[in-house]
Amino acid sequence: MEEKLIADTLSGFRGLIMHSAEKVDNIASTGEAGYNAMAVDIMMHGLVKSTEDLLSLTRRLRELWAVGPLKKPGEGGEAEALEQMKQDAMSVFQLLDKMRGEARQKMVRESNGCMAFISESAEGALATHAGAS
Repeated sequence: MEEKLIADTLSGFRGLIMHSAEKVDNIASTGEAGYNAMAVDIMMHGLVKSTEDLLSLTRRLRELWAVGPLKKPGEGGEAEALEQMKQDAMSVFQLLDKMRGEARQKMVRESNGCMAFISESAEGALATHAGAS
């Protein structure tokens, strides 16, 4: 595929150069000038198309090289990927739990007196509620 695209690009470039290097004499008609302009335009479009196809191929090759080919469902590797995702999720959950615990410990340390007041108020409210029952 790559060789064909490179050959198309080179032959298009060669044809463009050959056509543009032809001698033009003073007796050329308007029809010949129109033909030459149209031929150069067609050759340029062909050259641009070949170059775009070649760039598309190289982009696809880079994607496959960087990411790897996509696997069809059931080709294998799904169980390993699922297990890896579960392990990754568990490590994230453990990290979040650790961060929450550290944040709670910091809040308790920073508001030590306030927490004692809250706990005494809560005990008093519970005693009042228990007495009312």
